[in-house]
Amino acid sequence: MEVELEKINQQAANPAGRAISESATKIRFNVADIDAALRKVKAYGLKAEIIRSSWGSTINIFDPDGNRVGIRDEIGFRDQNLA
Repeated sequence: MEVELEKINQQAANPAGRAISESATKIRFNVADIDAALRKVKAYGLKAEIIRSSWGSTINIFDPDGNRVGIRDEIGFRDQNLA
């Protein structure tokens, strides 16, 4: 299993990604520290930025197959649900 994960980690993400019309599904991870998450994403060599909105902050990237992946701050998610 470790060998397979190592192989996956070495693959470059598809920076263009798939269009939403091709793949409407998006996997999202909520994190406690969005700034730390951005540092980890960049450590893999991915170009990414935090998009800050009134409802929270997100990082949007794509996996090696072009699938959409979102990373969202837990506090913004929690606050949105309480509103």
